[in-house]
Amino acid sequence: MKKKYGLNDSGIVGCVFTPIGLLFTVLGVLVGTLTPDRDWDNPMGKQIFLYVMGGIGVIFLLVGLVLLYRGIRHRRLLRDAYEYGNKVDAKILGQKTDYSNRNSGIYRRLECSYTDDNGVVHVFRSSYLPTDVSGMLKSDTVPLYLNRDYPDVGYVDVDAILPEIRIHG
Repeated sequence: MKKKYGLNDSGIVGCVFTPIGLLFTVLGVLVGTLTPDRDWDNPMGKQIFLYVMGGIGVIFLLVGLVLLYRGIRHRRLLRDAYEYGNKVDAKILGQKTDYSNRNSGIYRRLECSYTDDNGVVHVFRSSYLPTDVSGMLKSDTVPLYLNRDYPDVGYVDVDAILPEIRIHG
């Protein structure tokens, strides 16, 4: 089965902001430049519309593109860590429940740690888990793939120590 790396929160927000910014920019430019002057009581009205609508659109577009780039870059770093990184066996510390997102519900992540050659303990969290997996773990350690270029980026391979999970209705 192919690994799914997914987008992080900034990538998802970037997916929303980018089209909104593009839409506002296009609408601002089209209305501000193609509308004849006779349709406006004040000839500055369409220029104000162009600057306000187009300006807001450009801001949304730029913020969206930056966030989308960050999300795609993080996803690429995780993929590179899994495919080309160094594999270590990390000790499972437990399951962490994240209550920070009240709209979408509770998220669970698996926390694991490993100690490098210098004696420094590194803690990593997995991607979001679909359900409580505390009783389903097959092992006390989990494969952790570290990106060779960015050692603070690691992919926790939870699929290696869990059975296939199917959630119904």
